[in-house]
Amino acid sequence: MNDKGSVLLPVLLFFILLLSASTVIAAITVDRVRHAEMMSEYYRDAAEDLWNQQ
Repeated sequence: MNDKGSVLLPVLLFFILLLSASTVIAAITVDRVRHAEMMSEYYRDAAEDLWNQQ
């Protein structure tokens, strides 16, 4: 029983670490995508304003 528990704990901790790392990476990716969408919208509006001025 003790041998099984000593193997299970590092494996469990590794999976928790992996899950938290993937959560952080997903959050950063979503933030970058939102920022890219926001900037794309800003530049589209700026180009449209510039086009309408001519």
